[in-house]
Amino acid sequence: MNAAQWASLLVAIAGVVVGLIAFAEEKYRSRWVLACIVLLVSAVVTGALGTLLRGDGGRDAAQPDTSKPTSGGSSTSTPPSPQDPTPSDSAPAASSRPPEADPVRALDRYMVDPQDIEVGDQNFLDLDGLRLAGEGGLTFDVYVDGERIFYGPTQHTADTKVSVITNSLVPACVSRGRPEDLVFLYELHPNESVCVKTSMGRWALLVPVKYDADTGVETFRTGYVKNPS
Repeated sequence: MNAAQWASLLVAIAGVVVGLIAFAEEKYRSRWVLACIVLLVSAVVTGALGTLLRGDGGRDAAQPDTSKPTSGGSSTSTPPSPQDPTPSDSAPAASSRPPEADPVRALDRYMVDPQDIEVGDQNFLDLDGLRLAGEGGLTFDVYVDGERIFYGPTQHTADTKVSVITNSLVPACVSRGRPEDLVFLYELHPNESVCVKTSMGRWALLVPVKYDADTGVETFRTGYVKNPS
């Protein structure tokens, strides 16, 4: 209860007390009855005042003073939120894959001046001069049609030799190659390539890189084999 409510209550109690005293004095005309009434009313008023004082004090004690910091206490503060890490400008860029990690480029160590060449459908390939033509002749070594390699006089090429070799045995392509009359590139294992004895009598390596079915272009990695045996 607030102060205004307690004041109203005390006024009401005072009115009751006055009324009771007047009533007792008129009806009983007895001092001891009057004294009992006064004592009873005094007890009620005293209890009410005690309750009022305890209630205000309890509320004050229950609500700590926040206007100033408590003596001897340690102040706490909210730690700053961590910032998201940002990539450093000086961070090294991702390095490209080294040649030895690429199974195709790893074969470069077996070849002289290796390079890529793109061969379309129905093209004759001269590995000595790295030439392409739509018509064959004795200077052309193989005929490429899609993912197939033909060779020989009946295919209008020089009388060459073609074999399939395991990549780890490329230096021994002369003695360890598997002769083929017709090479289906899509049947080669990932660790196999094609060795060709050119019209000039040199051994060249044809490594299939990729085939584009939409354009019919086959990409090879090629070069003369170093010290073939």
